[in-house]
Formats: sequence, C-alpha cells, structure tokens
Amino acid sequence: TSIADKQQIVSVASLACGRDALMRNAEAVHEYAFRSCLGHDQHGAAMARFAATELSAKTAMIVRLSDSWAADYSDAFIGEFEAQGGKVVIRETFGWEETDFSRYVTGLRATPADVIYLAGPATEAGHVIRTLRDAGLNQPVLGSDELASPALAEVAGNWTLTAVYLTAAFSPLDTANPRTQQFIDAYRADWNGAEPYQHEALAHDAALLIMDAITRADEPTGVAVQKAMAATSNLEGATGRFSIGPNHQVIKDALVVELLEGSPVSVTHVTP
Repeated sequence: TSIADKQQIVSVASLACGRDALMRNAEAVHEYAFRSCLGHDQHGAAMARFAATELSAKTAMIVRLSDSWAADYSDAFIGEFEAQGGKVVIRETFGWEETDFSRYVTGLRATPADVIYLAGPATEAGHVIRTLRDAGLNQPVLGSDELASPALAEVAGNWTLTAVYLTAAFSPLDTANPRTQQFIDAYRADWNGAEPYQHEALAHDAALLIMDAITRADEPTGVAVQKAMAATSNLEGATGRFSIGPNHQVIKDALVVELLEGSPVSVTHVTP
C-alpha cells in the first residue's frame, strides 16, 4: 500500500479486511488502497444490529480469541450492541488450540445471556459450541465469516449447529440480489459445475471495482483512476450493491446466514 501510494497506482484487495488494513496511521487512509470486503469491525457491528433487532437480544456473552483480529470483531459488536440498548454481561478470551471450555458453562449458568458472540477461528469455535450444546445451553451463537470453514462442523458436529448465525459477504441463498445468482451460474459454467465461495465473489467484485473506475476515469492515469474509485457509488457486484465511503470503507449490506444442523437455511440483509 505504501508503494502504491508512492507510485500513484491503485491497489485493490479482496481479503484485507482488518479494521486498519487501509490506514496509513490513525488519522489517514492510504490514498491508493481500496478493498471489496467489509472490515472485521463492520461484520461485528452488523451482527450486533441483527442480534438486537432480529433476535430481540438484550444481553450478550462475548467469547473471543486473545488476538487483535478477533478484537476487531468483538469490540465492534460490543459498541454497536450497547448502542442498541443491549448489555454485555460476560466477557471471556481463549487461546489458540484451547479445547476445554467448561468454564463457559459455569459462567452462563451463573449469569445467563440471550446470545453468545463468538469471535475466533472455526476449530476453537467448534469446541466452544460443542461444550455449550452438550451442557444443554441452546442460546443463539453468533459469529463471523471465520466460522464458515468446514472445520466448525468437523469439531462441533452438525447436530450442535442450530441457532448458529454467521455474518458473510456472499451466500447462494441471497436470492434478493440478482447479480449473485448470475455470478453463480457463470462460475459453474466456467469451472465445470464447481460452487463459488465468498473468496471468489469478493475477487470478482475487486476486479469489477477496478474496471468500473477505469471506465469512469477522466484519463488513463493512476491519479484519475484513484479519484474515480473513491467516488464509486451503488456498483452492482456479486456480493451486493456497494459504494466506497470514508477511509475507503466499503458501504454495503452485510449478510447473516442462519445454520440449522450445520446447513445454511436463510439469509438476512443487515443494512449499514
């Protein structure tokens, strides 16, 4: 990104989703850096709005990996959940490769919570969910796209993955967006029937963002393309309609995917 700024050539990432990935420092964005994905903090805030409005949650337990990227998700969830009138009643952290989460059962029985927000990798999350469900605790578990990995079901077992909700950038169940279905059909045709994952959809939208900006630029220069890209508004992509906002954040709906026995069964749009 620093090299892109120096050379005045736009750089567009599809998976640089950390809260500060586009920032040169606390006050300024890398002028030539963009992305097609929502930030981790945007995922966390979207899930908080979903919990408050769609699940009528008033209290939450926060469980997260003791790592900065997981804090991006959980801190944003906490901030938005409290702004929605909710209260965080338990906060817990865990380490990589941890498997014993019996203390969470004790904590939830002593201080019940309406929902559990889980920010961490799929393997450890699978152990958390399995522990809670084995103990008969059936509160909705909310997570991020990190939990879309097959490792979640491999560890937790499909039977535990009901009332589990994940934020996502892309889902084949998103029939409200015609471009999603068009992208899926085109991908299947080009790749012998293979199903696209959100990584492919975000890469498609990164390329679309570049081509759209080049088309609208006043002249074929990095400076002109950067100006056009920063002004992107309501571009119809495979992951939904999106714009570029302050600090080059992507502005678009987040998706919340509901799991029933490990299978996606519904998608809800959460507006910014």
